[in-house]
Amino acid sequence: MIFFLQGPYGEDPLTAGIQLIPLGIGVIITGLVSGFLADKVSVRILCVVGPIVSALGTIGLCVVQPTTNYWLIAFSLFVIGLGNGIFNSPNGVAGMLSVTTEFRGVASGIRLCCTFVSSMFGIVITVCVDKYFLFIVENTIT
Repeated sequence: MIFFLQGPYGEDPLTAGIQLIPLGIGVIITGLVSGFLADKVSVRILCVVGPIVSALGTIGLCVVQPTTNYWLIAFSLFVIGLGNGIFNSPNGVAGMLSVTTEFRGVASGIRLCCTFVSSMFGIVITVCVDKYFLFIVENTIT
């Protein structure tokens, strides 16, 4: 999304970063509530509902063009954030409950390590794909 906001949407990096705030707000709102709901409702239900909500927000981003009003983008990002917040906390609870108490620290560390490593690989792959397509476009034009 950050590449779209800086590229076709034409925003500078600071403005593009600020425009991603609705995603974080959605995560904060439901992240706080989902931990409480994980105790009241089945963790499995929340782990299914969260990705469904995120998918609905992603569907909203499918219609985005460079001329699209920012508020549609912000609403879609907010919905994606809501879904991520619903999913993350119960998913962590389910992971921690699946191991014995003496291994929960190790399991938590491995979970966080995998999260950060996968984020790093996602960024690297995204930048490589972006540069590859930029290279193709630049060489096709000349």
